[in-house]
Amino acid sequence: MMARAEARTAKHGLWADAHPIPPWAWRKEKHVTPATASATTDGEVHGTRKTRVYHLPGCPGYAQMKPTNRVRFATEAEAQHAGYRKAKNCP
Repeated sequence: MMARAEARTAKHGLWADAHPIPPWAWRKEKHVTPATASATTDGEVHGTRKTRVYHLPGCPGYAQMKPTNRVRFATEAEAQHAGYRKAKNCP
């Protein structure tokens, strides 16, 4: 606990980021790494119908949305034109 508080105060490691994801939240998410992204993605941009947020291949939420809630776009520009915004956790 002491080390985490010191790192946070001194803005070391992940705390140097303007919007850090706390370790407990990061561990809770399922992550898609670049190595596994090619195996789990089809190259399309996926939008979430309910929230109107889109995910790029390799983003953490890309493969996790339910098929019934997924909207497929060929490009990022097409998703933006449809009124979707990029997920905040996408690079």
